[in-house]
Amino acid sequence: MKNLKDLIVFGKIISVGLVIAGYTFLGAWLAGWLKANDYSNWLALAALAAGVLIGLWQGWLVLTKKSKRRDGK
Repeated sequence: MKNLKDLIVFGKIISVGLVIAGYTFLGAWLAGWLKANDYSNWLALAALAAGVLIGLWQGWLVLTKKSKRRDGK
């Protein structure tokens, strides 16, 4: 049973990394699109930062989410 719990924790950590990478990629893509369409540099930088911050926030939510089974709900 311990090995199964370790596998679940490993899967959770990998999924958090993919969530953060996905939002970072989205922010970078949006920043590149904004720069290519003559928007200001600060807006492109803000889009990149927003992508990273949203990814970190969503990753934190995934890691700290309590299981309904453990809460007894």
